[in-house]
Amino acid sequence: MSIVTYATLPGVQARLSNVSAADAAELQAFCDQVNAWIETTTGRILGPLPGFSSALAATASPGDLSVTLVSAAGLQVNDVLMLGAVSATHESGLVESISGNVVTLAATLVSGFPSGTVATKVYIFDGYGRREGGRILPIEYGIRGAIRSLEVTPVSAGDGGTRPQGGAWYLLPRQDFFVRPVPQERTPGFPATELWITNIPTPGDSTPLFFPGFNNVRIDADLGWPAIPSDIVGVAERAVVGLWQMRSGGGAYQVEPAADVSQTIPHLLSLTDWQLLRRYVRDEIEII
Repeated sequence: MSIVTYATLPGVQARLSNVSAADAAELQAFCDQVNAWIETTTGRILGPLPGFSSALAATASPGDLSVTLVSAAGLQVNDVLMLGAVSATHESGLVESISGNVVTLAATLVSGFPSGTVATKVYIFDGYGRREGGRILPIEYGIRGAIRSLEVTPVSAGDGGTRPQGGAWYLLPRQDFFVRPVPQERTPGFPATELWITNIPTPGDSTPLFFPGFNNVRIDADLGWPAIPSDIVGVAERAVVGLWQMRSGGGAYQVEPAADVSQTIPHLLSLTDWQLLRRYVRDEIEII
């Protein structure tokens, strides 16, 4: 399944005629497959990534593997949940399972937190993706808003950042990092895609670098595209229409929604649509 919906049932139905209500389930199946194919092909989620914010409904103690939130609505398995504000004691953990408002993490808590402690979704990245001697970290998901906090650790961290393996997290001063390209230098509709650390750090900033390592950059920010690009919606809807017409044609190229149609979709796109899609394909970072 895709994270963002590009081709919608109403949008596709508006492009077709003589589609009965009984056909809606099969048409939705094609929408789901094309939406997933868009993200697989581009290597990106071309829309706003959903955020999450809640609070602890009960005290969490050191050694606890699960926490109870006021609400877990919107939190997903494999999200990274941070407990506490960066100005005080805080730590993050990978969400392993959710049952109601009870969230089980991949590793036990190191610290304790009282009821009412803020709980937010954050993002963990690998420092191995850094460039320019550790001053730039590409964020291919896109950064659509302000970076609320940026933390680094010199060593690889495990379990979604819960337990730094031999090192502490360092909070960088807000004035020591910024996003690029600036709005006037971006392709219209695109977000920022790079996080930079200044070459003139604030006095006392002992860690003005992204260090090589795994899970050793922790970011609290709004990521993703500012909005789903309308041209991508058009590509997705046209692909679904093509699949539907093949399904209804009854010829040699008939397809069924139950089948994997990922090999069929590319043949339905025009050269113009392929060129458009290529604009959004994620740049691969080569680690040397």
